[in-house]
Amino acid sequence: MPEDGRRYESFAGVLTMTPSPNGRHQLAVVRLCRLLEDAAPANLRVLPAPYDWWISEIEWYEPDVVVFHRDDFDPGGPLRATPLLVVEVASPSTRLHDLNAKFAAYAANGCPHYFVVDPDEPSVVAFRLAGRIYEEVARVAGDERFCVSEPFAVDFSPSELVAD
Repeated sequence: MPEDGRRYESFAGVLTMTPSPNGRHQLAVVRLCRLLEDAAPANLRVLPAPYDWWISEIEWYEPDVVVFHRDDFDPGGPLRATPLLVVEVASPSTRLHDLNAKFAAYAANGCPHYFVVDPDEPSVVAFRLAGRIYEEVARVAGDERFCVSEPFAVDFSPSELVAD
């Protein structure tokens, strides 16, 4: 792996690189981690990127936020178990990838919940795995309340994630 400060992920053995995220993106990640950590039951752990979810030696993902069972945490290595929730905070350079390739890959690998946050709109869309595909369960924007009960109860507005 190049040591050049860029973010890399492997999708079915194909290495992809994305530029570093902007400030609004990072603000949304930090605030979302805090909100999820406060709302999550004690048996779950919430971590921001960079923290890899390894599927195999040739396939791994680096979600912006990952929520998983504490028993699956390896402080010396990547996450090798399927997370309970992955969150991608869209950037102009990653938006299509987050809504297409990652959407399909996370579903195919059995992650039960997927949230996509758009800090530019701002908005949040929640998906739940139904069989091997995701179904949309919530979509809100601006000051609307994002209130879901799965994978655990959480309530916030997308605008809170990026308010200055």
